[in-house]
Amino acid sequence: MGCGGSKAVRTKTAPAPVPVQPQTAAQPETNASQQRQQPEGKLTEETTATEGQQETQEKPETVEEDIEGPVTKEQISLVQETWGLVKSDLEQVGVEFYIRLFKENPDLLQLFSFKDIDNSTEDVMRTDDRLKRQGLVTMQHVDLAVASLNDLGSIVPALKDLGARHTMYKVEEHHFALVGGALLDTLDKGLGEKFTAEVKVAWTVVYGIVADTMKAGMKEALEA
Repeated sequence: MGCGGSKAVRTKTAPAPVPVQPQTAAQPETNASQQRQQPEGKLTEETTATEGQQETQEKPETVEEDIEGPVTKEQISLVQETWGLVKSDLEQVGVEFYIRLFKENPDLLQLFSFKDIDNSTEDVMRTDDRLKRQGLVTMQHVDLAVASLNDLGSIVPALKDLGARHTMYKVEEHHFALVGGALLDTLDKGLGEKFTAEVKVAWTVVYGIVADTMKAGMKEALEA
């Protein structure tokens, strides 16, 4: 779920264009009905890490990449497995994510075109087509990131591009931490007792990687 350095990477096309802060990202492709569209607000980050050196002692293998913060194969498995438990309805997950994000950070709603739902109840927000569409697009990005965790470098260009485009939405670096927090809260509710301490750490790491990659793209765009 986020946003490194540079390496020759294969490019995956992300769907048109969620902090915690640590480091973290999704699984198979979504249903045909979950059509990918351009998000109106901000979202996620990249995925990569540096491979830890092998010592005589056995250590968890890490995925090498051009972004700080290695993620182990065990963490990748935890993220992909738990995402598979909640991704059956990406739109609903996305709506719940945004409701949490706006409830904790009401000022962020002003960055979206549907800011007129500011004083709406949660029930009304859940039926707003604009919020539902935004939620779906955002979770499709998470889904792509999770699915690409075993080949993080392949989506670095797409994540950087996504980050660059977020500069047009007036997104700032500190917003990524807020998004990460809302994502973890959403997963906590959706997974219940399966959202263990280990799972939380794994998602935090993955989201952090994604976020760092997107932030790198934002920086490059602003300095261009």
